Parts: sequence; structure tokens; C-alpha cells
Amino acid sequence: MKKGILLSAFLLAAIPTTHAQGTGGQPAGCHIGNLGEQPAAAQKAMSSFLRGLQSQVAQGHKSQVADMIAYPLHAWISGKNQNVQSKREFLQLYDQIFTKPLTKLLPEQRPACISRVGAQGFSISRGEIWFDIHSDGSVKIFNVTPVVMSDEYRP
Repeated sequence: MKKGILLSAFLLAAIPTTHAQGTGGQPAGCHIGNLGEQPAAAQKAMSSFLRGLQSQVAQGHKSQVADMIAYPLHAWISGKNQNVQSKREFLQLYDQIFTKPLTKLLPEQRPACISRVGAQGFSISRGEIWFDIHSDGSVKIFNVTPVVMSDEYRP
């Protein structure tokens, strides 16, 4: 568990600096990403993945969101780091993983909000959702960790 906390702290420290709403045309909760510096194929894959995730979450398609997960999923649930081992377990814990603040933040993210953080993968906002391209070419979420958010995202 300490490794998970240390990894989360490391990943958060590596996130680019924040910008206020409207700065650089970024929506609230969006931090300047570096996706534009990545190869065109990665830009396309990550942009498509983000749009798909936003659509599935907005429509309440929990099973389709579960298909976008790499198991075991590392997630912050009920105040502690946990590994979600399967789609079935994810669906049981969905509302504890994709919390109201996270589902409110997600639609505001744009491809410009995506950051590649070294070999760790890609993230949105302040590192709430981490994902990467897998060996089969699919993009999957491997970590969902809430970050302390401004009052506008609190339930």
C-alpha cells in the first residue's frame, strides 16, 4: 500500500502546473497538457479515447466504461488505495471510483488537457485518471485517483 501512495505522490508531483479558468483557452479543471508534443498516432488515440470515455460516462454506460479498464485497476476507494481485480468488481464499485466530482470534471477535459508523464502514461487534469496504450493497441485506464479539487467540483 505504501508503494501505491508513493507512486501516487510521484505521479502528482510530475503533473504540469495549473492554470486558471480561461487562461490559454483551457476550461476549469484542465491543466495544460503536452499531448501536442506526442507522435500523431498517440494524439489521435488519446483524443479518441477521451471522447469515448466522456461519452460513456455521460450516458451512464457503466459496462462500456468497465471495458475501458486494464485490470487490476489501481483506485482510491473509501479513503484507501485498492486494486480492482475484475469488471464485475469494478461495476460493483463504479460509483465509488467515478465519483460525482470526477464525473463533473470529466466533460470539461479536452485533448489539450492530456499530459504524457514519462513512462508512467497519460493523465487528465491533476492526475485523476491515468491511461496508456497497451501492446494490443487499445487504450485502457490503469489508475483512478481523486486529487483534492476546488470547491466547484465538490459534491
